[in-house]
Amino acid sequence: MRHRGTILLLGANDRATYSVAKNLKKHGYSSAVASWEDHPVKYSRFIEKFYHLSDIRQNVNSFFEEFLRLLKKENFSCIIPINDVAVEFCSFFREEIERSCAVLGLNPPDIQKFAQNKYALIELCRKLDIVTPETHLITTIDDFYSIKNNISFPLIAKPIQSKKIIGNRVYNFTVKKFSDLRSLEDFVREKILKVPLMLQSVVEGYGVGFNFCSKEGHLIAYYMHERLREPQGGGESSFRKTLLDDKYYIKEKSTHLIRQIRWTGVGMLEFKIQNGQPYVMELNGRFWGSLEVGILSGVEIPFLHVCYNLEKNPLPTHPTTPTREVYVRNIRNDFLNVIKTRSPLNILYWILSLSGHFLGNVMAEDSIFKDFKFRLFLWLELFSKAASKVHFQLSYWHVKFFLKKPRINLLNTHNILFVCEGNICRSPFAAEYLKKIRPDLETESAGLQSEAMKLSPVYAIEAARAFGIDLNMHTSQFILDKDISKFDVIFIMDVSNYLKIKTLLPHYRKKIFFLNPEKEIRDPFGKDLDYFKDCYWEIARVIDAIFKK
Repeated sequence: MRHRGTILLLGANDRATYSVAKNLKKHGYSSAVASWEDHPVKYSRFIEKFYHLSDIRQNVNSFFEEFLRLLKKENFSCIIPINDVAVEFCSFFREEIERSCAVLGLNPPDIQKFAQNKYALIELCRKLDIVTPETHLITTIDDFYSIKNNISFPLIAKPIQSKKIIGNRVYNFTVKKFSDLRSLEDFVREKILKVPLMLQSVVEGYGVGFNFCSKEGHLIAYYMHERLREPQGGGESSFRKTLLDDKYYIKEKSTHLIRQIRWTGVGMLEFKIQNGQPYVMELNGRFWGSLEVGILSGVEIPFLHVCYNLEKNPLPTHPTTPTREVYVRNIRNDFLNVIKTRSPLNILYWILSLSGHFLGNVMAEDSIFKDFKFRLFLWLELFSKAASKVHFQLSYWHVKFFLKKPRINLLNTHNILFVCEGNICRSPFAAEYLKKIRPDLETESAGLQSEAMKLSPVYAIEAARAFGIDLNMHTSQFILDKDISKFDVIFIMDVSNYLKIKTLLPHYRKKIFFLNPEKEIRDPFGKDLDYFKDCYWEIARVIDAIFKK
């Protein structure tokens, strides 16, 4: 078979990246992968080259410069963004990237928004009389407080974007279910300065995906699948089947939406079926985890995507559809999902269910025999993660019980940095309290989580108020965004802080001290008001002992 070109897949994972590369190789294309993560997929026999670039999540500009150098050095036929980070990156830098190489399946902003802004899709569905969950959009903290007393529970809080470039960092936003006002309010305060939120009614039932490839709204290929098992709390399904019976007219609704949007490229419309009623949830504008289900049922969407959107072949009269019903399991992920239930009966049922793989239409997409080296390293990665957790715990015990924790010498100490996990509870209170009792000192605070721009939780504000401190409009900062060299001393709160900060700031270890060397000041986040009050009294007591003249 003649070589038809090399396609660069941006983003690495064990499902979509692998399935795209495998399907393209079948039709004469080579696949290279560029990723900000070192991933076992690099060992796959379907991956020609693997480029491990700098971490885009921490430094977007550095990744962008590396990526442009790669495009100028190599001759790729096109770029296919695989995951949400890749789509956000290609959208953000589209003009600069496409001077060197075409990005396949990236729509103009007025069309792309229906995948990247989940509320835009909800609004379009309302105009087309397509059922969606009851949804209320909040764009500011004032929006939330204006409806706060009229909110009914349970509900889903969903950021309108899953990934977003802000400044020089990529932020990740997840969906969460809430049953009480205080937890919801804290979540809103964490996210609202970075991304608008949708408050949605809960739709129970099972998930169905309408997976497709199209050009300017014209369907090229599609298949539907039902999610038979998915992680607790949501996420990619690990066991699913093709749906040949469209009893809820999902194709009709999906086709209407795709035509209205005029979508070009690949996508998956997510539905939830509740009491016989399909609800449109969102549009994923990139390849998806259940891609192998379609390929095994006869719908080769990766190849068709390239065939019609890169090679500009004439559009087909009728879309390609599944030729048979198949059940597809990702054994590794399915095993992990079952283990997380902690139910012996579920585990036993799962083991027995493996016998179904002797049937013709039940398949394992990650059989270790199909791509041995890749699958072996993927399983080894699980053990590596487990070993890392054990190592962290051993390090924690060593620091807690054996490490000598020196006391601070205040001589020539003027600039002080307080550090905790998220910079929304302990460290901002400590900085403000010290500023209050010692206005002659310069005090600041920061967090070890890279997600910045978070507001303090409700109980933190209330507990701090007893000390005459206002945390209402405090916004968190990431420690690496600070000029660390100017600080004379860095105070941390607990052992976990110590283990993380010594990795982030290896050259400043001599400046790092426990605020209380005798006892950890534990994180009150997620705890009750009394826990916050006790935490703040402890911080105040220790600071008084160190700094009061």
